Amino acid sequence: SIRSVRALLRPALGALRTPPWGGSSGAAPGLPTWTVPGAATQLGGVRGRKTWELPPRPKDDELPIGSLEGVVCSTKMDKSIVVKVRRWREHPRYKKRLAYDRKFMAHDEYEECRDGDLVRITPCRKLSKRKHFMVQKILRQAPQLNF
Repeated sequence: SIRSVRALLRPALGALRTPPWGGSSGAAPGLPTWTVPGAATQLGGVRGRKTWELPPRPKDDELPIGSLEGVVCSTKMDKSIVVKVRRWREHPRYKKRLAYDRKFMAHDEYEECRDGDLVRITPCRKLSKRKHFMVQKILRQAPQLNF
């Protein structure tokens, strides 16, 4: 069964998660530095976290599978935005079209999006707990309000 397979692999998986000298990261004296598979470089960063290269940004004329269009509703985070995507569904019996909104977090590397912009976001590898999209293109910019 799957449980017995997991029980057999648990010691091997635990060895992959922690370096042989114990701690969570960093080099021990006399031992090789600990690297994460797929890591581009180790830049010290916050508390010695590893950093990875971002996935390549799709070209503007490409329309990758799973790409969505929505309106930016929050830009308060660093290099992250929240995009509200509206989808329509028809009620099976009454045939009325109902709107469903869902919010997705997306990576905005150059912080060029503003609230109200219409953007296209494309799926990429998981960048954080809730962020697995990146901004591909700003389709329409929100009007500037000067007071």
